[in-house]
Amino acid sequence: METTIKPAMTVLSHTVKTNMKEIESHLNIPEELYREAIACGMRVTGCNYWIYSDYSDDMHSDFTLEMVLPVMTKGKKNKKFELKKLAPYKCVTHLHEGSWSEFKDVYPQLMQQILSNGLKIGKSNREMYINCDFEEQDNCITEIQFEIL
Repeated sequence: METTIKPAMTVLSHTVKTNMKEIESHLNIPEELYREAIACGMRVTGCNYWIYSDYSDDMHSDFTLEMVLPVMTKGKKNKKFELKKLAPYKCVTHLHEGSWSEFKDVYPQLMQQILSNGLKIGKSNREMYINCDFEEQDNCITEIQFEIL
């Protein structure tokens, strides 16, 4: 667990209201973000992030999910997704190597560590997908970022 401030970044963004029961219906969006960036002649400058706001443990409770892809904006205008600048992000980070199914155990442990260190958790958290291996999820590498105030 490390405390840091992630720099501002320009991203292509897609935001939806969803819940954990419906989240799989949005799995195609990151690929669409890459396609749109390439079609517009933008340079992809990082891996995709999912930003969760107002998340609850209840599988049926809606939360805001923003899927973003860092880009350099030279190129044609994008028509499909919002182009925006994310502000710097003060957070605690944790590098998770392994399956996303382990998050149900990892998240409560991280939150407990954050609170035990006297930090206040913000309203959002991010997952930066460094390596996504859908066939062998034990090979996945994800940086989990918890906003701190």
